[in-house]
Amino acid sequence: MKRAMTLLHKEYTEIAEVIIDYKIVDEDEQVAIPDATQYDSGSELEEVTIGHVQEILEHAYPNGLPTSTISECLRCSNEETLEFLEELKTNGIVRMVGDEWIRVDTKKVDESIEAHRNANAASAASTSGQ
Repeated sequence: MKRAMTLLHKEYTEIAEVIIDYKIVDEDEQVAIPDATQYDSGSELEEVTIGHVQEILEHAYPNGLPTSTISECLRCSNEETLEFLEELKTNGIVRMVGDEWIRVDTKKVDESIEAHRNANAASAASTSGQ
């Protein structure tokens, strides 16, 4: 919730209210998420590519990931990961939010801009029509 509020506060100034419904699950309903570092499958990626980095962020979306987590998932160095992230940033595919990288959702951004323009146009038309 805190992350969503931070994003909305910094990035989406048009949104005035957020309603969040959540349920705390019972202990018997909880699913343990295994720690990837405990499992060594022996199937190291021979060569990490920009596509691998992008895919990790696609799977994490709408959540962001710090560089260290992406590097750990791909079992490569932070420097190598940062090179790919900077290239993805240059291409407009990802951006840095706080200390995390997140995929840019251009479809949602475009839809939001279009809806905002339509609302302004409708408001202007109704005001001038009075």
